[in-house]
Formats: sequence, structure tokens, C-alpha cells
Amino acid sequence: MNVDIFFGIPYAQPPVGNLRFEKTVPLIQNETQTIYALEQPKVCVQHHRLDNWTWDWYQYSEDCLYLNLFSPHRIEGQVENLLPILVLIYTGGFETQSMRRYKDFEDIGRKYLSKGILVIAVQFRIGFLGFSSIGNPHQQLDGNFGYWDIAEALNWIKLNVKSFGGDPGRITLFGYSAGSTAVTTLGISPHTRDLFQQSIQMSGSIFTSRAANDRVISVSNHLFTELGCISSTTEQLKECLKTKDIEEYFDAMDIIGSTIPDVNYDIFGPIMDNDFLPKGFTELINETNPKPTILGITEMDPLGYYVELLSFLKLTWLGRSYDQQVLILGNNSLRHLGIPKNELNEFGINQFKTYLRQKIIKKENFGDFTEKVVEHIFNFYLNYDKPEKLDNWFYLERMVYVVSSITDDLWAFFFLL
Repeated sequence: MNVDIFFGIPYAQPPVGNLRFEKTVPLIQNETQTIYALEQPKVCVQHHRLDNWTWDWYQYSEDCLYLNLFSPHRIEGQVENLLPILVLIYTGGFETQSMRRYKDFEDIGRKYLSKGILVIAVQFRIGFLGFSSIGNPHQQLDGNFGYWDIAEALNWIKLNVKSFGGDPGRITLFGYSAGSTAVTTLGISPHTRDLFQQSIQMSGSIFTSRAANDRVISVSNHLFTELGCISSTTEQLKECLKTKDIEEYFDAMDIIGSTIPDVNYDIFGPIMDNDFLPKGFTELINETNPKPTILGITEMDPLGYYVELLSFLKLTWLGRSYDQQVLILGNNSLRHLGIPKNELNEFGINQFKTYLRQKIIKKENFGDFTEKVVEHIFNFYLNYDKPEKLDNWFYLERMVYVVSSITDDLWAFFFLL
């Protein structure tokens, strides 16, 4: 089939210079401007220096608010038979990744375009540029800039997608892991919940610490201090932050560290800001009209974080092949969660319990309830759908399920409440 692909369509003004750490600003309408949508745009700045990531799709820029659009070929000016739209929100813990992960255009064509679905991938700010916050509502540095980006992208789609053959009244948002958390949040925020009609949420929930965490306030203040931006007013602080180049931010992140040694390892992410999220999640859910929604789980979602592999490889897991690129980051950002390769063959029931106590259910967090929680998790995850042969791969698989439930899904964790 013939398809139309548009790379790098701008949906907002570039968040550079004076627009750094500001809410997304709409494009200035220019009906005479020609946009050559022929090349993939650079990705948004990641949350730390990616020395060992050599893929060309990690060339980054602050000028990154673009979308890619894929549609079945249509005759120019054709306005009948408008197509439903699938909008893709990428994962990455709100700190890494980009829309370039949706780069298999043949796969998109087979799965969606061939069935008459128009597909749009949206790029948005992440990490310190997308989610830094000082935590004081209405103080002009409230955070959630990445969410404001997506909101503006959805506004752009509703206004312009008819020109590409899309139906603005039939928009479905899809995301997995942190992308799923974002889709859930977008579905209840008063700024975005009326901008789409359906959602697909895979392996991500607002009932996790990743959905909104005040930790970003202390991390942001630490970052700003390392940058030498210590001011008595928010206005002066932002002025200082806008003078620093990205390499200075990366130098500061090298000092801070890109994650913390905890199962909830993210340091930058969404926050309750009294604006994009003006109320608590439960209140927002109760006042939001229901949408048709598909909920699901991504099997082995966090696998690459917990099994320490030192190079690219083809991984076989429980007899199934995962042609998956996994590597340890040069700054060891997630290595604290890894199970060393030389321990994989001996990973059994005792190692399972030790891992739970040392890295997931820590006494400092659970106090006197630690052992009770460990036993609950132990009994639940090791006793359902239990095979006859209990080898190391069984315990490794269940450990990944435990961590995935806590960090992303949490639905399976409700039995503890």
C-alpha cells in the first residue's frame, strides 16, 4: 500500500532561550510558510549525558517539540472518510527516550495504516527540562512542562489533523510504562481530558510514585544549586537557569546522579502542581466522564534494568527470544537494581527473599511491617501459575514481575492494602 509519512511537524514554538522552563507556547499561525517534513527531528534533551549511547537517534536538541505523522495515502484535498487517529506517547520514565522509538515504519503500516488508522507520534520535554519544579504552586516553575507539551500537541492535532485525513472526533491515546501513566493523567486533567475520546494504557498507572512525586522538588533544588543558580525570587532563579548551556546541566547531573538506589529510581517526573493537576487523582477521576479504555500489562517491562548484561545480545527468556537491545549505561544509572550475570544461575528462593529485603521492601520504608510485606509478596508471586520445575529462571521471572507491579502497574499490588 502507499503511505504518506511526515517527519518533524512542529506543533509549538521551540522551548529555547526565554521559553526554557516555561509552559508550552502555541505556534504562530503562518499560512504561507512551507514546512519540509522530510527528516526526523532531534530528540529532546535526555536527563543525563549519554556517553555510551551511540545511536544516531540520540542526537538531542532543546528545539524538539515535533510530531511524526503516518497515514494511508490520500489525494490532496480529500475530506471524506476521515480516519480514526492513534497518538503514541513514549515511555522512558519521563527522563529518557523519544518518538524515534516508533521507527519501524513498515510495522506501523502493517498494523495500523493498512486498517485505516492514522498514526501520530508526539515528542515532549523530559528530564530536568521537562519536569523540574520548585514545588510552590503559581510560582512560575511548577513543573509538568512535558505534560503541557503533550497538551499543546493534542490541541494542534484537533485543529489540523483533518488536513491529513484524520478525524479529530476519534482520537485514541496509547502509551506503555511511563507513557501509560501519562495517558492516564492526560485523561483526567481538565486541560486535556476533552481532547481525545479513548485510551490504551499498557503497564502504567497513576497509582504509583512515578505518577506524581515530590522528590522532584529536592532534586531540582540540588540541580539548581550545583548550577550556581541560588536566588531569592523565582524570576531571578529562572533568569539564571536560562543562561546555562546544556553541558553545564549535564555536569551538574554527573554530580547529582541520574537515579537513586531505590526501586522507585526516577528523580524527575510529574508533580501535583495545582494547575495541570489541580486536585488529587481520586477527585479528578470522580469528576471525569468515563472513556472507552483498554488496560493491559507489558510482560517483562523492566527486564533490562534487573538483569545485568554488558553488551547488546539476543536474550532468550523462558524459551522465548527477545531481540532486545540492553546495555548498562556508562554512568551506572540503573546498575544498582541489576542481578550480576555471575549470580543468574544460582538465583533461587533464598536469593529472591534477599533481593526483596535489600532492594525493594526495605526496613527503612516499611518498619515493623517489612517481614509481613515480604511474606505477602513471596506467597502471592511464587504460588500463582506455578510450574512443576522451579529453576532459577522461574525466580528471576517472578522478581521482574514484582518490580514491574510496584514501579509501573500496581494493580497487582492492591492485595496488600
